[in-house]
Amino acid sequence: DCMNHYLRLWYAVLIMTETNRNLYKLYRIACTDLLVLQEMEWNGMLFDAKNAEERAILLNKELDILEIRFEELVGNAVSITSGNHISAILYGGIIEEVIKIPAGYYKSGTRKGEVKYANHVIQHTFERLVNPLKDTLTANSKKKEDAKQIWSVGEDVLKQLKGSAKAKEIISIILEHRRIYKAVSTYLVGYGDLIKEMGWENNVLHPNFNQCIAKTSRLTSSNPNGQNMGDEIKQFIISRYEE
Repeated sequence: DCMNHYLRLWYAVLIMTETNRNLYKLYRIACTDLLVLQEMEWNGMLFDAKNAEERAILLNKELDILEIRFEELVGNAVSITSGNHISAILYGGIIEEVIKIPAGYYKSGTRKGEVKYANHVIQHTFERLVNPLKDTLTANSKKKEDAKQIWSVGEDVLKQLKGSAKAKEIISIILEHRRIYKAVSTYLVGYGDLIKEMGWENNVLHPNFNQCIAKTSRLTSSNPNGQNMGDEIKQFIISRYEE
């Protein structure tokens, strides 16, 4: 990975030094940084996989409780992880549920005499609970009828919405579910799965540290992201240095 960083930097320098050779000094500094980043990637971060897995089990129980309450408020035909469903619930719309219904019997073949099923679509109509914010209609649904329009349900949007006590509770459940779900899937369980997938030993994560990804030139981290972990996740990254 560091070699790829080096090649990108070298290519950039070949172009830039034609117009400003002073940038070569910046390039030399970046190359020095590469040595540090290479050692950081090699050393990695020690992950407490065992305790993280135990924490994930507890958080999954919290997710179950949130999903039960969510179904009590909006019905069990709705998925709390579907942006389209959330849009229909909050802004009004139709959610189609596909169920299997008996449609006769098989008359021949290995399944002769067994019940044959066919798909049946049930439409669930939701009245608007909140008014959408300006310019939050998704681009691919602007020409659709109101019942099929999809509005943004991103975290920044949901936090600005105003409505009844029911609407506020639904939004609160959605936001908390997303927070916990991400903590479990991306970090607590996701880190452990990535360690196995990559064949990393001793529960050590080896993130990539990138110099040439962000347009602002700041350092970024990927596969996995070793920079933007919340406090709940940081507690499972173990220091290998004595305090």
